Amino acid sequence: MKDMLAEAMSPGNVRHVKNAAYTAVFAADKEPGRSTRKLMDLETAHGAHPAYVSSLPSKITLLLGSGAVSKRIRKLGSHLLSPLSPSPVVSTSNEAWAVKNTTFAAQQFMLAATACGLRTLPMEGFDERRLAAILDMSTDDYTVPVVICVGHSTEESDQLAKITEQSVELSYSKSLPNTSIDLPKKARFPIEDMCFSEKFGQKPDFL
Repeated sequence: MKDMLAEAMSPGNVRHVKNAAYTAVFAADKEPGRSTRKLMDLETAHGAHPAYVSSLPSKITLLLGSGAVSKRIRKLGSHLLSPLSPSPVVSTSNEAWAVKNTTFAAQQFMLAATACGLRTLPMEGFDERRLAAILDMSTDDYTVPVVICVGHSTEESDQLAKITEQSVELSYSKSLPNTSIDLPKKARFPIEDMCFSEKFGQKPDFL
């Protein structure tokens, strides 16, 4: 799979994919509004107030409804409301909204990897058509805004090879304060619905 992914990358990024321990491909749903019912069920299962759940279809339709004419009307309405009350800018492209929100997830992925002592390399130099073919992903439904390589640098890998697992755990435990914060658990789609391995829709082995 690594060599196949490398073939979809621009020449300058081929070596990064081949040398990385792991490569993550982030795909954005071009029509995120189609997950409305799934989101409603998820929020209900996590105890969201019924009034909030019932308001989701209208809110999502306002923001992500399909149809070029309706999008332009919503954009104009948002523009006219702005002088009277703060109103979000309604994009005429659901794809643009999806890409923006997917990059939020990519950013969190990079921060989490860094927190675990790993290095990340975001890349936008790739052939999306080749990626989609390799991953069995529909380009009509999804687009790929970023690909991220993850791993240790060559120097770090050499150093880690000389460190025992016990000393790593000891060093890690000493470097972090013994604190815990109880935060309310937010509703999240199951990871097996959001993360795939090798092929689009294929459940990762670690799940």
